[in-house]
Amino acid sequence: MSSKRGVSSSTKSAAASIVDDKKDSKLKGMSGDCSEDVLMEESCWKVQSVEFQSIKDDPGKIEAMTVQELRATLRKFGVPAKGRKGDLVFALKHFMGESSQELEERVSFNSLENISLQKNTKRTSDESCVASINTVSEVSGFKKSKRRMKQSPVEDEIVKVDTEIVTTKRKLSIKTDDLVTLPQAEPWTVLSHKKPQKGWIPYNPRTMRPAPLTDGNSVKLMSWNVNGLRALLKFEGFSALKLAQRENFDVLCLQETKLQEKDVDSIKQCLIDGYENSFWTCSNAKLGYSGTAIVSRIKPLSVCYGLGIPDHDSEGRVVTAEFDSFYLVNTYVPNSGDGLKRLSYRITQWDLSLSNYMKELEKSKPVILTGDLNCAHQEIDIYNPAGNKRSAGFTEEERQSFGSNFLSKGLVDTFRKQHPNVVGYTYWGYRHGGRKTNKAALKFETGWRLDYFLVSESIADKVHDSYIVPDVNGSDHCPIGLVLKIQHDLIKPILINAGLSLVGFFLTVKMIPVASKYVLRRNLFGYDINKKGTPQGTVKVPESLGIVVAVVFMVLTIVFQFFTFAPDSIWLVEYNAALASICFMTLLGFIDDVLDVPWRVKLVLPSIAALPLLMAYAGHTTIIIPKPLIPYVGLKLLDLGFIYKIYMWFLAIFCTNCINIHAGINGLEVGQTVVIASAILIHNVMQIGASADPEYQQAHAFSVYLVQPLLATSMALLSYNWYPSSVFVGDTYTYFAGMTMAVVGILGHFRCVLHLFIFCCFISQYIRGIIHLTHLHAW
Repeated sequence: MSSKRGVSSSTKSAAASIVDDKKDSKLKGMSGDCSEDVLMEESCWKVQSVEFQSIKDDPGKIEAMTVQELRATLRKFGVPAKGRKGDLVFALKHFMGESSQELEERVSFNSLENISLQKNTKRTSDESCVASINTVSEVSGFKKSKRRMKQSPVEDEIVKVDTEIVTTKRKLSIKTDDLVTLPQAEPWTVLSHKKPQKGWIPYNPRTMRPAPLTDGNSVKLMSWNVNGLRALLKFEGFSALKLAQRENFDVLCLQETKLQEKDVDSIKQCLIDGYENSFWTCSNAKLGYSGTAIVSRIKPLSVCYGLGIPDHDSEGRVVTAEFDSFYLVNTYVPNSGDGLKRLSYRITQWDLSLSNYMKELEKSKPVILTGDLNCAHQEIDIYNPAGNKRSAGFTEEERQSFGSNFLSKGLVDTFRKQHPNVVGYTYWGYRHGGRKTNKAALKFETGWRLDYFLVSESIADKVHDSYIVPDVNGSDHCPIGLVLKIQHDLIKPILINAGLSLVGFFLTVKMIPVASKYVLRRNLFGYDINKKGTPQGTVKVPESLGIVVAVVFMVLTIVFQFFTFAPDSIWLVEYNAALASICFMTLLGFIDDVLDVPWRVKLVLPSIAALPLLMAYAGHTTIIIPKPLIPYVGLKLLDLGFIYKIYMWFLAIFCTNCINIHAGINGLEVGQTVVIASAILIHNVMQIGASADPEYQQAHAFSVYLVQPLLATSMALLSYNWYPSSVFVGDTYTYFAGMTMAVVGILGHFRCVLHLFIFCCFISQYIRGIIHLTHLHAW
């Protein structure tokens, strides 16, 4: 953090002894020595001030200096002197601007020191005291000097020396923990702009990053120009393991690795566990130069190197990895160089070829372009735009080429889209000394944003976060990151689920007659009260045939997950927790059929069955307010927090008993379930097609995976339960269907008007059931 701090020091010396003329003369002699040392230091400062002023009065001297003279001058003033001539000239000019006022305001050392002698009338004998006066001077950009003055024992006199040093110093505090060098708690003033426009603010990753995704449907990409990978790995303050643990990235793209082919195998041996998939390209035209790499824990579908043009591919600047949902192109764009020697090649050949390459890839799937693109596109992307109009990376030609070849061709700058008025840099001018040594404030005042994540327009809305990590040390660039929501291929699993549901329909049709015989043998039957007084009213009707539907449903849903879910899928936990709740509820329903449980117990049974789902649920706790109610509530989203679990519990009870309350009427329970399941299925399909949010689509697909088997097996059961019914479904089916509806509503995140409408259909029946509850059943 850059801060200005005034430094003052006050030292005291005291002595008590017997007063005599000799001792008094010693004191005067000591004061004279002190004054002599002060005068020497003052003269030294005057020499530096004169030299400083002579350079300041004639700025042309700076341009005329050789590299050696520039370095000598910078070191004389205590400023790091690394880099090319352009960097050195800029550093000296910048230092002159920052420090001129500071030097002009500095007065002689005598005027900064007040030495007062105070007489003490109190005498003390046989005591002596040696006092040291330490004076420490700190000036921005200058080395510290320290003088020690000793005082001989004196009598009857107390010498009090008040030293006041007035100085202004810009200082960066550093805290190193093997990975980061900037204190996380401090403002990110390293990203400030020299002349910010109204509304521009520095990027602060602690406050400007969104909450992390928790559903697992995302991929985190990172990119970093390491400016020499071997040097980075040897850097004392860097830990690749801690970076991986902190950021938990899936893919890391590296630029300017500066490796040779012979180095790659040894580097691969050092890779962190879990990131075994690595792909490297090195420069053949110039050894130990350029070079890019992709390190991933996700195995790509394919990898290719270069642009396919020999003139561009000899420096190892491009490596492309194909993943399920996108192409990832990692590139290190050529710098236009000193004197803009490669500017023409850059804007007329390289940028055009890279743009054409991207468009070709986009024909099959979206593309993500990342890396050091060596262009600060807008004035907000560079600390000092006015002073760099003809600097490589900020020329008008490069900026126009960047816009016409990439942004105008459908690629989106993700950081600028997310943060339109935020100042954020990824590169600082002093290539090796700037961010490592922390010796001058100006190192943070040469910031450029050269590193990007550009994505196809088709996936721009799926970007959850595009961010900069300015606190990671080890290179003149800092890492950048991208969190992308992944859109899974939902058509294939939905079709598989539909096929299994069709199989379930025919299985249910075949199994019900067989199961009816076994049920009658166990004396589990009933009489149809709707046919009372007729011959059909005396026919034994098999009871609890809903168990057949439940069994077929459970088999289908268990088999289905082997076709769809990956072993580490977060959905797998909730999916099986949902199945456990449905299975538990089915068993309780069968027990109710056998034991004829009282209604006061039936109201509690669903809350017990819902426990597995309540314990495993880790999804959203927000509900969407229906549009008709928004004007009255004043909210579009309502976060229920822990109350959401109570809401889930009540929903399980509500849905189950709303289906069960229609028991006894031919075809009503099953018919109602078929109608509701059909409505939910249609709603899901519409929402999947209309939404661009992968998380939202996945939630509705999850609902489809449960609704389709429920609908298919229920339609098979309805063919037997329709009036005049040949089987009774029993509480087994009503509990099973009700709990399945609750699960679909909870995990499918139904928070829409349709969901409200569906359950409003139950409310009237539920109220009517409560009113007549005491008349129909014994409590």
